[in-house]
Amino acid sequence: NSSSENVKTNGGVTVIETCWYYSWTDADGGVYVTNTQCSYKVLFSGFKDIAVAQNLEPFLDFGGGGNPNPANPDNCKTACEEAVEGIVNSSYTVSIPGTVNVTSIDGFKKNKNFRWKNHESPTWDIYSSEQGVVKLIDVPNNIWQWESLEHKGMTVTGINGIGVDISVKNDNGTPSFVAGNQNIYYAAMEVEYDITVAILCQCSGSTPSYTKHYKNNSPFYPAKP
Repeated sequence: NSSSENVKTNGGVTVIETCWYYSWTDADGGVYVTNTQCSYKVLFSGFKDIAVAQNLEPFLDFGGGGNPNPANPDNCKTACEEAVEGIVNSSYTVSIPGTVNVTSIDGFKKNKNFRWKNHESPTWDIYSSEQGVVKLIDVPNNIWQWESLEHKGMTVTGINGIGVDISVKNDNGTPSFVAGNQNIYYAAMEVEYDITVAILCQCSGSTPSYTKHYKNNSPFYPAKP
């Protein structure tokens, strides 16, 4: 008999692949080998309640601990309600610079759009996108100023989890300056948003959800392209 194990980790999710085959020799000296077979085990760091609620214990491993009965709809519903709140509360605001895209409007103005990470968790992140216009106000010294800045939206990326829906709602942004003001060399965006998590609770048929409001500020970005 022979077996091998391959472990891959991405964020809070670990996949363990175990493969094996069998070989034997019969009485006449013939050698036989079976086809290789594989099994998979998925570990969700911090998401035990989700696995319990979705009746996935045969396939998931969290390193021991108690194990409520998922066949009981009341226990399942309670676990789901606790899980949605836990998913939201295990996330947090961040302010991490991302990509910047600059395109020309005319000889003195350019579009300057930036995308930054405003929220993260063990397995999923949220990015905010802002759209601005900058203007060249001193040609000899190559000095630029911000003309305008608008919030364009947010996107959720990463692994949501089995039966889990994560969404951003009611997001809006307020720039750090008033459009039309002069000599704005750096700008940022203050954002407010709601994160809603819902779980399709398979063993109880319910879909509990939990929403939490957040406020955050982007890094400051220079007007100069």
